[in-house]
Amino acid sequence: MGWCCCYKPTLLIIVFTFFFSQSFAAKFSLPFVWPLPAKFSFGNQTLSVDPTLSLIGNAANNGYSFGFVRTDKAAYDVNKLNVVVHNKTEELQLGVDESYNLFITKAIGSGKVTIEANTVFGALRGLETFSQLCSFDYSTKTVQIYKAPWSIQGKPRF
Repeated sequence: MGWCCCYKPTLLIIVFTFFFSQSFAAKFSLPFVWPLPAKFSFGNQTLSVDPTLSLIGNAANNGYSFGFVRTDKAAYDVNKLNVVVHNKTEELQLGVDESYNLFITKAIGSGKVTIEANTVFGALRGLETFSQLCSFDYSTKTVQIYKAPWSIQGKPRF
């Protein structure tokens, strides 16, 4: 008997544990959002994002735009991005309110993303978080949002 016989069970356990943990993590892990929002909840749906998604709402008048590369898929789960900014004149300074609320929902016929913030700086934080939730699916050539619907309340922790 050589050294191989003694280590086969251990090697088998290590290989099994590695593959099990990889498949478990892929199925049940959270999307990486940095920095971690103050409060969040999520579901178990996967939503496709319209590549022609455009910014609507009161922030649209400020020249912001948002979009993805066009694909051939005809129907999408999310086709509206609404940003609401309550105070558009606030200047960036120490202590400015950068909090935001982000909601990603799927309604019958059309889903939407809503970002609500007191200042444009909070809206930008919300857009950053939204972009982190979007993942490109190479097999379908679409942008997907996993673990939807999302409800996020974010703010700087400093």
